[in-house]
Amino acid sequence: MILFVLFWFSFQSLAQTTWTLHRLEDGIKLYTTPAHENHLMMRVEGNILAPKDDILNALLDIPHRHKWVPLLESSKVLSRKSKSEFMAEDYFDAPWPISDRKLVLNIEVKRPSNTKIIIQGNGHLQPTDADFKGTPAVVKRFEIILTQQGRFLTTFSFLCDSNPNEDLPFWIVAYIQKKWPVEFLKWLRNRVYYPQNFNDRVKSS
Repeated sequence: MILFVLFWFSFQSLAQTTWTLHRLEDGIKLYTTPAHENHLMMRVEGNILAPKDDILNALLDIPHRHKWVPLLESSKVLSRKSKSEFMAEDYFDAPWPISDRKLVLNIEVKRPSNTKIIIQGNGHLQPTDADFKGTPAVVKRFEIILTQQGRFLTTFSFLCDSNPNEDLPFWIVAYIQKKWPVEFLKWLRNRVYYPQNFNDRVKSS
């Protein structure tokens, strides 16, 4: 019970962080908050022309996420408690001169209503493979909310607080906070929505 309360408060504090709208691009809202010691936060919101379950399937297709997640080299499931709770490992190919990053994430999928899906999780350090030359990093907590607005329209919200476990140059911090989240949402849109098929899908529905 104590762990549940601590987990709940960690997400409440993330949601209550003071954010500033940095820019609006292609219907995507990018928010920023000042980075400080051991905290590198990002937030992005936007609409996706796809049902929420199609988006969920793309997000949970762990072995193939490297095909569309920016800088992700590989991803795999380490263990699974249930269909909605599992542990995954992400390996990011970071740009030079930054060392590569390996993340281990505890992920849980919740369905609080018929129109909403919440993906929450946190990470922790794990012993790395002998051949891994990068830096272990920690996602302290993250949250993705998918809210169905119509048959083919879903609102996407992403919050993340990470510890890069290394002092990063200013330009890398700027990329992580101000570019990577927008690329992530754009590439996710492309993954689940094909414009050439959209009219046919609407007509056949």
